[in-house]
Amino acid sequence: MWKPTQQESHWFHGGNLHQSRHYSLYLSLHLKARYENLPTPVYALQEVHHLQ
Repeated sequence: MWKPTQQESHWFHGGNLHQSRHYSLYLSLHLKARYENLPTPVYALQEVHHLQ
């Protein structure tokens, strides 16, 4: 439901309000792991195609 982008702290979200409430626990665990410097690999992170 959530995917980070190449911009630091910029995420995309898809879904409706019910899904957001249901999956917020998993998102918070993912963010906590990042703040504690645990590896959180993301499937298919896109390459940057622009200079700035």
